[in-house]
Amino acid sequence: MDQITMADVAEKAGVSRSAVSAAFAGKASTAILRAETRNRILDVAKEHGYRPHILSRSFIKQQSFLIGMLGREAFFFFALETLKGIEDVLEPTDYSLLTVYNGDWAEDQAKHLRKSISRRVDALIIVGAPERPDGPNHRTIRQLQER
Repeated sequence: MDQITMADVAEKAGVSRSAVSAAFAGKASTAILRAETRNRILDVAKEHGYRPHILSRSFIKQQSFLIGMLGREAFFFFALETLKGIEDVLEPTDYSLLTVYNGDWAEDQAKHLRKSISRRVDALIIVGAPERPDGPNHRTIRQLQER
């Protein structure tokens, strides 16, 4: 199923792509739109089921729109309500939750921390036993906190 693009909305509304972008921004922009033009653009978008392309938005805004959650396996056995609560909070936003669990080994935690960093998560929730100052991943966790 093909997703309608901003260019498609612009064509169907008879406006430029920058006008569509300004209408979607819903706030001050370099393009000044009349209310009727903005409404026409939004109506066309709604009628055709336009949804923002999250990867494009991620590239433009330099955000991943991902929140990582790293926890010990034992936590996830009891965490369904917590996970549901986090998902409920994220629902109206563009953010998604990326959950991983690690076993009892520091190597697992280090691997998942590296994956989270490489995916450039915008936030990281670490659940479970706190990392000790002399623990194997303390330095990595401190670097994440500083970011």
